[in-house]
Amino acid sequence: MKILITNDDGVFAPGIRALAKAFCKEHDVCVSAPDSQRSGAAHSITLTTPLRVKQVFLDDLPDVPTFAVNGTPVDCLKLACGNLGVKPDLVISGINLGANLGSDALYSGTVSAAMAAASEGIPAIAGSVCANEPQNYAPVIQAIKDMIPNALAHVCDVININAPDLPAEKIKGYRFTANSRQKYELAYVEREDPHKQKYYWLPTGKLTVCEPDEDSDERWVREGYIAIVPLKLDMTDYACLRAWKEEA
Repeated sequence: MKILITNDDGVFAPGIRALAKAFCKEHDVCVSAPDSQRSGAAHSITLTTPLRVKQVFLDDLPDVPTFAVNGTPVDCLKLACGNLGVKPDLVISGINLGANLGSDALYSGTVSAAMAAASEGIPAIAGSVCANEPQNYAPVIQAIKDMIPNALAHVCDVININAPDLPAEKIKGYRFTANSRQKYELAYVEREDPHKQKYYWLPTGKLTVCEPDEDSDERWVREGYIAIVPLKLDMTDYACLRAWKEEA
């Protein structure tokens, strides 16, 4: 099977290398990823500057074709499939350094690259470990492998997997669940540089609370499970649409 791997943490991030290493022995693997950190890029594409592609090499994986792109994760996906001759049977995006839980997935370049693949009719899986410096990649890799048949069967557009940063023997299992709701402080953190000019940092204070009995990805990861959420491209609110049509 031909697998295209991408992410939003950059082509040399440890998560992407872990994925490539896990799949390259049994599959035809290619990597196309940003040349630098692009977390939070969501589904953005580059419009006003030229994109450049450079072939690079991953440590210990010289036979895996790897492309570094000075663009977003979605740029990387589109360039690979449209210009670089990659015709994948499956796209795997990740392994993300940090969680892509709940509505945070809307901002994730990792999840959005998978969604871009789905929009082209390519089965796609996004995988994340809920830690900024993960120590345990094996559980999420195994979850990705286990979910490949579902992805290839197009049971949903994208399969979004979030794993706690625990060794395999401490993972309690899988939970098929829904997105949680995440809401953060609105005001950015304001600071002043040495030249007395203001600058701002994204706020990190979380306002929402995950309830103990809530069936959501955030709860299950917190309790030591791998959370698996089916995502879809169609954002239409069909209940609202039906109501409007009935009122018309």
